[in-house]
Amino acid sequence: METLDRLFGLSGKVALITGASGGIGSALAHGFAGAGAHVALHGTRAEKLEPLRAAIVEAGGKASIHVADLSAGRGACDALVQSVLETCGRLDILVNNAGTNRRMPAEEFSDDDYSAILAVNQEAVFKLCQA
Repeated sequence: METLDRLFGLSGKVALITGASGGIGSALAHGFAGAGAHVALHGTRAEKLEPLRAAIVEAGGKASIHVADLSAGRGACDALVQSVLETCGRLDILVNNAGTNRRMPAEEFSDDDYSAILAVNQEAVFKLCQA
């Protein structure tokens, strides 16, 4: 962990990574932790994030778990940021990595399906930046 920290110098910084339980999110979390940041891991289920948190801590990094359903709107985004602030004391870096999709032909999408995708992939990005 120390090598990346010397190169990128993120010691003392807190990085929130949304969608941390997926492949890209997990890789980002390891990279930020390796650079010295405390990584706030976001996902919709704590049990999916725990192995990642444990691996980061085992490698000498710092990580915490923060659960939120970003499709639930502004309240969920505000609560996620507040959770990070309460746990970590600050928030320096936001990586909007969370995303969702429905795997079906477009003609089968309901308006609710489409709205749910936009809520996570587009609206949550803006709302988290504001928070």
